[in-house]
Amino acid sequence: MSAQSKSSSSSYTPASPDLASLGERFAALLIDWVACLVIVRAAGVAGWLPEEWAYLYTPGLLVVVYTAALGFSTQSLGMFFLRIHCVNADHLGSIGVPRALVRVLLMLLVFPLVTAFIDPHGRGLHDRAANSVMVKGASRG
Repeated sequence: MSAQSKSSSSSYTPASPDLASLGERFAALLIDWVACLVIVRAAGVAGWLPEEWAYLYTPGLLVVVYTAALGFSTQSLGMFFLRIHCVNADHLGSIGVPRALVRVLLMLLVFPLVTAFIDPHGRGLHDRAANSVMVKGASRG
């Protein structure tokens, strides 16, 4: 294996911390989606946003929330409740704002999520692009 291919591949190995299951990951995403939907609907009822456009504002809010949460921490609200973390595959810390933005934008395309079913470590294209991995456990940063 060349030095270039070693550096481009993730350093994640099966000996690393326990991976979060696909069910846990989906449940965390569902919690986050519902939280964003409730906020957008409440803003619509209050007259701050047009209610009929909630389907556009909800994914937009999810992008903002995920980018901030995973850019500066390792958990979103849903991940907090399920005690899972989205961490950098190399050092198990925060993935940073640019990678968090790439991850959530790809995640909204849905197809990258489906690829997690065929990856041996459950990492979808959105995880590979952001060099992230979802793990169980205590707070990592």
